[in-house]
Amino acid sequence: MNANVQLFELPVAEEPEPGQPDRIRHGCDYDFDGSRMNYYYNFLSYAWTIANEEVYARAYLDAPEEISIFVPYERLKGDVAFAPLLRYLQRRFVNIRTFERAGDGYVLRYRLRGAAERESAE
Repeated sequence: MNANVQLFELPVAEEPEPGQPDRIRHGCDYDFDGSRMNYYYNFLSYAWTIANEEVYARAYLDAPEEISIFVPYERLKGDVAFAPLLRYLQRRFVNIRTFERAGDGYVLRYRLRGAAERESAE
């Protein structure tokens, strides 16, 4: 596992729960050339408005324990406005990836503590 991955504890449930997305949309994207399926993406797209900015994340339904958020890691961890969003994601996903504009694409940054042990035990 990447040394830069932060292990997190499952956040305590709150009511009402902070960090709720403004909307969740079920989407499907594919390329079929008539004889072969080149790709097929079945996903949930999440959207929030944070500090007057639209923020998006996507979870692919073939990998339900993981989500990718279109925000660089330094901003996600350093801006307190993102704290409720991060807690929301941590209550639902084992792995959280951030989008890095330096050419790395989506990078695993957060992982539920104990998840690695469960996978390696199988």
